[in-house]
Formats: sequence, structure tokens, C-alpha cells
Amino acid sequence: MNKVKNYVSAYNWENRKYFNFLSFESEVIAELENIINSLEGIFVLAGKRGSGKTSLINRAKENVKSDKNIIITVSRFTNNKAMLREILKQLEENLGTVFNNELENFNNLLKNFDEEHFEFRRRIGGVEKEGIKLEGNEWKFLQSKYIVISQAKKMFEDISNKFSGKVSGIDESKHIIEVLEKHLDNFTLFNSQYLGRYPRRDRFFRKQYTNIDEKYLKEKFKKIESNILKIKEKYEILTTLQDFIEQAGKRKVNFDLNIILETKNEFEIIEKTEKKKTVGIDLIKVVNVSSKHNKSDNKSTSDTKTEKTQQVESEEDKYYGLLQLLKVISPVVKITLIIDELDKSSREVLFNLLDTHKSLFLDSGLSTIFITDVYAALELQANRSSYIQESNTILVRSLDLYGFLRRRTYTRGFKEYSFIELLEFYYYSQGNNRKIVNMKNNRFSAILSFNFFAFQKTDFYYELSDLEKEIASDFIFELFKYLRIVERITYDDLDEFSSGFEKNNEIKSIYTRGLLKKIKNYLYKREFDSYFHWESDLIYKEKDYSIFSYDNQHIISKFLKQLVKKENLFAPINSKNIILEYKESLIYELELLNFMSDNKIEEKSFLKWLKWNAGLNPKAYCGNMKEKRFALEDEYHPEYGIDDAKRLILRYTDEIVGVILFYPYNEFENSNSYETPLINGFVVRKTNFGEVIYYPYLGYIGLDSHKPKHLIEFKEFMTKEKVKYYEITEEDIPMKEWGKCFKDDGDNQKEKIQDVTVKYLSQWTKNLDNLNRWR
Repeated sequence: MNKVKNYVSAYNWENRKYFNFLSFESEVIAELENIINSLEGIFVLAGKRGSGKTSLINRAKENVKSDKNIIITVSRFTNNKAMLREILKQLEENLGTVFNNELENFNNLLKNFDEEHFEFRRRIGGVEKEGIKLEGNEWKFLQSKYIVISQAKKMFEDISNKFSGKVSGIDESKHIIEVLEKHLDNFTLFNSQYLGRYPRRDRFFRKQYTNIDEKYLKEKFKKIESNILKIKEKYEILTTLQDFIEQAGKRKVNFDLNIILETKNEFEIIEKTEKKKTVGIDLIKVVNVSSKHNKSDNKSTSDTKTEKTQQVESEEDKYYGLLQLLKVISPVVKITLIIDELDKSSREVLFNLLDTHKSLFLDSGLSTIFITDVYAALELQANRSSYIQESNTILVRSLDLYGFLRRRTYTRGFKEYSFIELLEFYYYSQGNNRKIVNMKNNRFSAILSFNFFAFQKTDFYYELSDLEKEIASDFIFELFKYLRIVERITYDDLDEFSSGFEKNNEIKSIYTRGLLKKIKNYLYKREFDSYFHWESDLIYKEKDYSIFSYDNQHIISKFLKQLVKKENLFAPINSKNIILEYKESLIYELELLNFMSDNKIEEKSFLKWLKWNAGLNPKAYCGNMKEKRFALEDEYHPEYGIDDAKRLILRYTDEIVGVILFYPYNEFENSNSYETPLINGFVVRKTNFGEVIYYPYLGYIGLDSHKPKHLIEFKEFMTKEKVKYYEITEEDIPMKEWGKCFKDDGDNQKEKIQDVTVKYLSQWTKNLDNLNRWR
């Protein structure tokens, strides 16, 4: 069987088949959406490299695409001027996109206006043409609408002049208003010169043009006025946006001028701007003005040297002008600034960026999201608490054992492991998404893995904040790596290691240093007081305790607690200066297996229960199917029949809706034995992107049509995995329908079977959903 492809770059929609999001990741996405949609201020998205920060923010950006949202992404901060220019560049581009979206909406409004009021215009025109006199109340009402029509006419003329060539349907809308105006003018004449010599025609046309009375007129003009108001609002928005685009373009041109000032550096200019209260353009002497797109040769001669004086905006006015522009735009269009890859910059650069641009981030109506690592996030909370609090920090945490189990199953396919093997892979990956995708199926150190897991099950670890847990896990992981090399660690070694850890991670705040001291003091106790609780932190809490009883959970927890006290990395108390000793041991796996055997506990049941607790159980429903499709060729391997269907179910367990089984039957005399019937089906999956995907197993291979006994095994497998299946009968599809699939000697049989099932598939899926309601 072909290997499962892996995708290791950040999330994007085109490659969504390689991604799924866990419950806590979906919560992070929801928080980011809320910031982008409605909040202002500074926010921090923190997580280790490879934790999925960029993937999550990409998904959030995708979810909030809106006509009133602008998202500016600085992929990496290099210097202040480059960042400010990038903001202006993307601001202008995004305003253009917003303008075009609004323009499309505007054109649709005009189109609807034309279509909705065409009949009204026709009826009014008919009344006017035939000289039908309107009653007093009708006429008074029409007279009151002169000003509305007059204002609308002027507005449409302005639109035509301002957005010439950009707005479709404006001529038709102008014509409607002009005709209405003409009708109103002519009604004056008709009303005063009414000829009573056409009574029959009068009655005839009153009937033909139906209810040209006061009630009808009021109803129609109410709609006209409502539509004109909507058009006016959109017109004002378009005018405002066009003005913003022009201002942003002018500011960008100014930023393209490289002004060399001998007395001011970049930070001094910006800091002065923070204190400036009014906007003004300084006249400064420019030693050299060069454009990014028009560089001069700067040739000098020995005879003369020319120095030009030019009126330009100073750097501080450029900066202040940008702030003012953003303040004006932000009430109209929500702007979010995202600065990525700050974990690749030094801590000093990060703090300078925040301090230097606090007016930009706090006073210009933006929401700003810094994307950085957990160390910087904790330092920011400690040293810049006036800007950033814990509530402004969103953590993309490392995966716990449950999350690791789900992610590894999804990205690398399902495979049965022993519990200790599972811990080894988890230890190696540190719950990091990038490492999970790239890791090999090699065994690692059992004792280090078990002790790492034991540390995460202590009260000490449990009582830390989420950010502190990330740093504590890092510290212990790196310490264990170091221990494996040196084999023994003394008090002095631990102090030296801690100093190196601080330096490598640029830890300077007293608060974070205090956390490391706290961890060291805990290690001085020379024991892990681990408590192996198995509660899942997933939103989906259903558990099948018949898989693994509560008593068995309690027995294993008690055993592991005893095992970690007996087999750990701590040196004996009488070892004087030595705290940790490395001694490779495989005793864990043997003792665990023996213990389970003695207590008549199956390790497979224990692991299956862990999977179930991690959310790896069928619980998906199709519900309203907004998007549905058949799986692509590179997403599965139907040539392997039932074996591939099993693999698919195990890999995407929590997204599996179920299986639809059907049996195309060849009634022709020359049919093959395996065609009476074929054993075919669809595995149905609903991703957490809302897509319903059908994986077809059709034709001769199908679900092992040539080996009918395998169907019994497959049904037993689905029952064991709690996957529902719906079997199609003659009540669901007439037998004669299948005959189409076997004509012409069965050429393109798979395609024919799929074509036959398409029109029935929605109903079959609903029937499958109904089975799941009783799950």
C-alpha cells in the first residue's frame, strides 16, 4: 500500500485534506475571529515553533472574509520603516479589494432597483398615456414625492459622473427616476385638463393597470424610497473608500522617498511623533532625496557640487500622518495588523517595537496581533503589563497525550502501539505538530519518556499556568536530553544547566527566572508525586466505560504511581551531591504487561479507551450539507478494497459519519458470479471544515466483491468500532437502475455506478444520519 502523504507547511484551503483541528485549536480560531471582527488593542498569539500558530491564524482569516474587514500581515519584522511602508502598501491594496466588493454590491442594488420598479413605471406610464385622472388623495401623495425624485435624480447624476465606467445599470436607474419625474410633471397637466369623454377607456385602463390608488402608490413609493436610501448609503461608502484609497496612495508615495537626516535616527523621530499634538508639514533641508523607483547616478564633478533644498514631509510627519489616516479609516473598516515570526527576532527588538509604536497599536483603532513564542509572551506579561495582560494572550499549547494520539493518527495513519511505545513517541515529539509529522517510527528512551509523562501528571505541574506549563515541559525535556549525555547531574550541574537555559531562551524577567528556580526546588525533592488521572479535556465528553471499566482505570493509575516511585531518574538521598542519574531500562513495559495480565486487563482495551477518551470515536453527523464532494484519487486507495476502508475509518475515526453499503446487480444472462451482486459502498466523512466527503469503493474491487465473506468481517469491524452502516435495499433504489451499469460489457463500470447513485445519495445520507441519532 502506498505511503500516506504528509504536508508540513502552514494551513491553506487548497491543502485542507492534510489538516484537522482539535477542540482547543478550534477555540483559538474562534478567539482570533473575535479579535479580527470586533476588538481593538494589542494581543499576543503565543506558542512554540511548529505548534501551528500560523495555521490557526490563516484559518481564522479565511473564516472572517468580509466587506468590512482589512487584515494586514507583516510576515516578518525587519525594521520600523519597512513595516510602516508595508502597512500602507497592504492598506491601499485591501481598501481596493473592499471598494471592489462594495462596488459589486452597489451594482446588484441598482440591478434590483431596475427590476423591482420596472412594472411600477409601466403602470404609471399607462395611466399617464391614457389621461386617466387620479383622485385627490392620490394626487396629493404624488405631489409630496417630488422632492424625493428630484434628490434621487441628482444623486444618480453624481454617481454617473464620479464612477463613470465602474457602475453598471446606472443609466437604467437614472432613466427610471427621469421617467417618474416626467410622469409626475405630466400628471399635473392631466389632472387639470381631464377629458371626461373617454369613460369606457378610463374604466378599461383602471382595470388593466390595477389599483392605481393611494394605497398602491404608498406601497410602491415606500419601496422606492427604501431602495434609494440603500443606494445612497452605498454611494457614500464608495465615495469614502475612494477617498481613503487616494490618501493611502499618496502616503505610500511619500514613504518611497528615502530622506537622509544627519541629526535624527529612526526611533528618535517616532518617539517625538508620539508627543506631537497637531499635524503639520515641516520644511527640512534634504541632503539627498532619492526615490525607490527612480535612483539618480549621483555623479559628482571636481568643479561643482549641487545641494538641493526641497519641501517634503519629515519622517515624524509621515508617521503621524499614517496614524491619523488609520484613525479616520478604522470606524468605517475594521483593520487588523498581524506581525508574524516575532519569535525569530530578539527580545530587545520585540520590546522596542512595542514601546516605539504604542500609539499605532493602541490609539489608531487597530487590533494588533503579535505572533511569538511562549517565553516572549511570559516576558511581555511580566515587563509590559500595562499593554499586555494574561487575558490578551492566546496560547497555542503543545498537545497533551490525548491530542498527540489524535494528531498522530490523523497525520500518519493508525497503528497499534503498546502504551510505553506511545509514551516514547509522545516524549520525542513534545506534543509538537511539526515533529509529529516528521518523526520516524524509531524507539526512544523508555525511562526518559515515562518520567517525562510522570512529571506532567504531578500536582506541581497541574498548578502551573498554561504558559508556565509550556516552559516547564521545555526545561524538563532539555534537562533529560542533557542527562542522557552526561548520565549524572549534580546541584552545580543543574544550576549551570539552568543558566544556559535562561541564556538560550533570552529569559531576563525576574518572574520567569523565579519559575525556573521553582522547578529546580521541586527537583531537589527527588521524587515525582504523580497522580495518573485520565480525564479528557475535550469538549466532547462521551465515554464508553464498557471498553475499559472505572475499576480498571483506578487499578492502572495506582500501579503507575507505584512504578514511578520505584523506577525513576532520581539518585538516592544518600548520593550526596547527585540529583539525577540516567539508567536505561525496559522494565516499564514488562512490568506493565505482567501487571495487566495478573489483573486480567487487556492492554488493547486500555489503549482503545485512551483513544476513545481522546475523542477518537465516530460522532460525526452530516446535518445540512453545504459542501459535498467525492474523494480525490490521491486521498485514498480504493484498489485495496475493505483493507483501505478500514484504514480510512481508523485514521479519521472522529470524522466518520458511517458507511453506505449497496449491491449493484447484473441481471443479464452473461453476468459473472461476482456481479450478482457486486459489493460496493461509500465511506462517508464530515471534516471539521464542514465538507462531506464520499469515498467510493465501486466496481469489481469495490468492497472485495470477489470475496463475499469479507463483507461479514467488515460488518464485524464496523460494529466493534461503533461505526454505523446503512444497507441499500430495493425500497431505496429500483433494481432496474443497476442494469445501466452492466451494459456494453461493463465498460467504465465505476463511473456508471457512481452516476446512478448520485441522485439517491442525499436521501441515503439522511437515512445514515438518522441511524446516528440513536448512537
